[in-house]
Amino acid sequence: MSIENQRSLRQFRIDEILSLEREPAIEAWKKFEVGSDDVKAAEELGYPIEYFRKLFAQEFISRLSSGQSFTEFPNLTSELDVLCWNTVAAKVKSGLPAMIDSPLCIQFRLKLVGIRRDGVPVRDIKKQFGLDKFQVEALLMLALAEEGLTLNEIGDEFGLTRERARQVLKKFGVSTREIKKQVEVHESINQERLAQAINSWVTTHPGCRLSEVATALMISESDALSLCPKDTKGLLLGVRRKRDSDKYWVYSRSQILDALKHAFDLRNPLMSMYSVSETLPLTGSFYEKLRSEGVVHGPSHQRILQVFGTWKAACEEAGVPCVEAVRDSYEIRWTNDELVGQLAEFISSSKSRSAASFDSWCRLDSSRASSGTIRNQVGRWSESYELALLLLRQQWTNN
Repeated sequence: MSIENQRSLRQFRIDEILSLEREPAIEAWKKFEVGSDDVKAAEELGYPIEYFRKLFAQEFISRLSSGQSFTEFPNLTSELDVLCWNTVAAKVKSGLPAMIDSPLCIQFRLKLVGIRRDGVPVRDIKKQFGLDKFQVEALLMLALAEEGLTLNEIGDEFGLTRERARQVLKKFGVSTREIKKQVEVHESINQERLAQAINSWVTTHPGCRLSEVATALMISESDALSLCPKDTKGLLLGVRRKRDSDKYWVYSRSQILDALKHAFDLRNPLMSMYSVSETLPLTGSFYEKLRSEGVVHGPSHQRILQVFGTWKAACEEAGVPCVEAVRDSYEIRWTNDELVGQLAEFISSSKSRSAASFDSWCRLDSSRASSGTIRNQVGRWSESYELALLLLRQQWTNN
């Protein structure tokens, strides 16, 4: 075959490839992704190396323009890297300043910042990409402003005054104030999306630990905790829930007795004017009323039963008359496992997961216990809650 015929056949092959639009570019990209270098990939596809590189650069630009980050791309050979970024630079330069907010330009200025931080001076960046000094400085300044740097800090980076830095950015129709607003909006959107992802992951993995959330979503534990929706935090194992310090105060036995005596005195403010038989005995409901009003400071009625066994025993030790509650003789209706199971069911079906909410949930079905019952049999509410989370955890860790 003559050289002329070979050239004609080669041109025909190129024209044929061009008619397929992006297909050969995507094919070239995929070939490179699996580990081939550009020369080998071109040979395997039957493309001239120059044309293969142009196809690859075309796909490089298409992917950047669609919003992909160049940091996710495969490692390029030096020649291919130079060609791709010079092609991007030419496209960005021809479209400035109109395309300043385009994904392609955003990725290009991030690339420039990386090169600058490697110690390459502006004059060399200018020469490498065929840009003038103003274009290089403006693109770098814009990228730094988007990182949150102030005009003073940007000016210091280039040996310019704050005002000069502002003027350079203004020529591109950019103000650091607007950039800051955009960055804040983007950050807010990103945090909202992350909060949604955290909520989704924790909801489908009740009883998970904070470290597991962080690992699954590749974020820090502090971010996982701060961005986790309030209602969803109740599904996290090992996270201490915020508690009312007075409500959960640990009272000594003598403090409990003093609280009962005080409640009895309030029940009988004029006791000295009556005989002993005319005094009003202290009831659990009256004691709880005084506690809710903040007049008496002491543990709950249920906690007193847990400490003393019965209301009568507590009042006798305090030396105050009382009316023994009908349920002081405690009847066990549920096993501990059943109570923990009820609590687990409540946790998985409710947004508010307090003891009061649990009691409201229990009143909807007479077959359910109460928070007091759980405290009496299983233990403190916080401990019982953790046991219920562990039970929920088994549902997805055993799968």
